[in-house]
Amino acid sequence: MTGVKKERILQIVKDLVGERRRPVTATEVWRKLRLMGYDVTERWVRSVLSRLEAEGKLVRIGRKPAKFFPVEAHRQLPLDRFLKVEESITLEEVTEREEATALLSEEDARKVAEFSRSIAREVAWDLGEGVQLKKGVVQVFSRFADENPVELYLKMLIWLKNKFDELCNSYGKIDNLAVKRKIKEKIRVLENLLKTLYGGMLGIPIYSGKTPAKIQVPHIHFKASFGVSGGDFIFEFEENEIRRYLERRVVRDRVVEEVEPYRPGKPYFVGIDSSYRRILLSEGLGELVPAAPVPPLFIITAVRFHAWAYADSGGSDYVVEPEPEEFPQLDSLKAFHEGYTIPYRMMELIEENMRKRAVEAQMNVLEYNQALKTLRPSQASYITASGYRKLPPRTPDVIFIDGRIMPYEHKVDDFAYGGVHGEIVRNSFMRFNELLDEIKLKFPGTILVGVVKRALTVYVLPLLLWYALVNNAIKEEAFWRYALAYHLERILITEMLKVVKRERGWEAVRTFGVVRRMWPLDGHLVTAFLNGARSIDDEYRVEFWDSEAPISGYAGVRGLLSERGLDENYSVHYSRSLASTSVVTFYYLPPNIKADSSAELYVLPRLEVLLPADERQTPRHVLETAKEAMRRACLPEIPEAYLLYDLAFPFDVSLRDIPLILPRPIKAADEHARLQDEKLTGEYANYLLLAVLRILREEYGIT
Repeated sequence: MTGVKKERILQIVKDLVGERRRPVTATEVWRKLRLMGYDVTERWVRSVLSRLEAEGKLVRIGRKPAKFFPVEAHRQLPLDRFLKVEESITLEEVTEREEATALLSEEDARKVAEFSRSIAREVAWDLGEGVQLKKGVVQVFSRFADENPVELYLKMLIWLKNKFDELCNSYGKIDNLAVKRKIKEKIRVLENLLKTLYGGMLGIPIYSGKTPAKIQVPHIHFKASFGVSGGDFIFEFEENEIRRYLERRVVRDRVVEEVEPYRPGKPYFVGIDSSYRRILLSEGLGELVPAAPVPPLFIITAVRFHAWAYADSGGSDYVVEPEPEEFPQLDSLKAFHEGYTIPYRMMELIEENMRKRAVEAQMNVLEYNQALKTLRPSQASYITASGYRKLPPRTPDVIFIDGRIMPYEHKVDDFAYGGVHGEIVRNSFMRFNELLDEIKLKFPGTILVGVVKRALTVYVLPLLLWYALVNNAIKEEAFWRYALAYHLERILITEMLKVVKRERGWEAVRTFGVVRRMWPLDGHLVTAFLNGARSIDDEYRVEFWDSEAPISGYAGVRGLLSERGLDENYSVHYSRSLASTSVVTFYYLPPNIKADSSAELYVLPRLEVLLPADERQTPRHVLETAKEAMRRACLPEIPEAYLLYDLAFPFDVSLRDIPLILPRPIKAADEHARLQDEKLTGEYANYLLLAVLRILREEYGIT
């Protein structure tokens, strides 16, 4: 197996460092790749690690052998938390401590000390720069809040082009290798910013070929290929054409605006969350059958937390619906199709490095099923918090889902993948399309809101830092270093919203929204759009994606499925999702938050609302729908319907000590999902283990 991408290498480094709690060598990464079946050379691995270091994603320590660790291994941890993870220890301290002396040789102790000093320098740099950065951006919060985001995106793009031209010109004239390397690193950061923000977030196609002769849609032409003395550099775009993209993606004309919270008449909210655990039966069997490799079994559970106000008395109630209630009663095939698990025999057929991704796709299936059940209300009775009652005879005002809404396994290669993994992905898209249909029928009375606790892409932070830079509030190096720091976005944007809200006496505030589409998240689909679209509006056409777009050289999704020997009738599920799926994403600071003090640190999740699909939709229609969706998602605290914004500590290594402001239905669903998961996993593991032992004893005579 060949063709491993550098993003995969980066993830392997993160996994190895996480497992071993120390930096790793190129040899260790190479051995891991070989075990996973990748036919690569150690020299090639070293070159990829060097590129990742140049891009600012890895830190190198020492020489012969050089060791690497991911930047966020320490940069995203609070200092006290970080010091617990990587305890600094000098050689003298090692020799003074008997336990450490017994465990570590002098050479190992020297390496630990070297690693710790390197870490200390990085942490001190980040903390010092972080303080200076915050001082700078605070100065521009108020002015930045009033700017037009479309103009900011366009002006920053022009600035990036000018900076790119300047850097490329310098690269060709300078002979000093160290200076050349710094220029190259800066250009790579610029490229990542361009592809992440303008490409993935805003959906502007980025073309990196030689000549864009046949391309008929607006795009950015970018290429940065480095040589010994010079390179091949291109950065071109038509300003007015890029504006067209921005105007169909950006919702509202100010960075921050005051909002009047939307309060439904008789509030009804639902929170949905899922959780999974791994059962290792081989551990329970001990040495009974040591030669039999048993793959792990993943158990997935979900919870719907309903909360509502009564129609007449003004009282309130809630109920928790776990799914499933009991595992032993489920047929394995039904459990598979409903998203509760992946049967043992099916798990055997999934490559080990793909199993976690398959489980995440199953979690999508289960969550979409829960949302569909909520959108199709039954009149069943439940034992609620206040007694035996029925749910309200209507759909909720808001359904909150923990996490992002679009399928995690969203790329065309995932959908067109053979075997069990591909089957799960195709099943998730069928359920997702059902969800699109239901939202279309229920909107705007019911909206589906994803509460994204850990958004890995930025959309406001680069603008804020660039604005601070051009207004002389921060240094240019800070911009390049932090423009893509997703963990920093939620801290600074939350702080900005608090400052603007407090200074202007506004009740509630939110950032502008961005309409995100699914197809720009996959490079194969971006290439297909560039090479096949005749108009920018082709992004909304099912037929274009299904049978016209040249995807990997084939005629649309249908052609790709047919070529891979899969049922081409499935193609419409994916093509329709590409044409119809839009979410609007933004940050919202509600009124009356108890922690609304500048002295207290908390962060906001990013909200994203699923927009109803319409085959006749236009950019104007999408923007108007997005405005209404944002309006209805900006809710005040409604105690009588259990919509209280609580502080919650997420299971997120980058912000573990910083609480999130979460809607109560999501916090409650998260808590109950974990409890249900723990309960069912324990019960089911014991049930399975006893059943296996009984069969071994009765049918094979093994005791």
